[in-house]
Amino acid sequence: MGDAAVAPTIRTFQVFPDVPERLARLVELAHNLWWVWNPDAVELFRRLDRNLWESVYHNPVKLLGVLPQEKLASAARDDGYLAHLHRVYDDYKEHLTRAGWFNETHPDKTNMRVAYFSAEFGLHECLPIYSGGL
Repeated sequence: MGDAAVAPTIRTFQVFPDVPERLARLVELAHNLWWVWNPDAVELFRRLDRNLWESVYHNPVKLLGVLPQEKLASAARDDGYLAHLHRVYDDYKEHLTRAGWFNETHPDKTNMRVAYFSAEFGLHECLPIYSGGL
């Protein structure tokens, strides 16, 4: 058999969900793992479609990408859902502005940046990075 010719890539496309403006904060929340340890934030995503939430392994970015447009539109019209979204988003923003233990304990090092990387633990099932041991 001869070598098969591989066609060059002409363009790459990235598709984003068409999230209604009233729900735009969901995208920001979905891209920050803060929601993982906040049950009220988890419920915010689960409320959109409980079965789909399970089938995307609790991944809010994927959920927003595959959720039918009508469900997003329905949530954008639901005053109860919008109140829940605003409450969660306010908690999220407050969390981001809070000084935290390190800054309170070491105020002279507030500009220091530290990164710790380890594949020896899993953060969440939606982020499959766990390697299983050395």
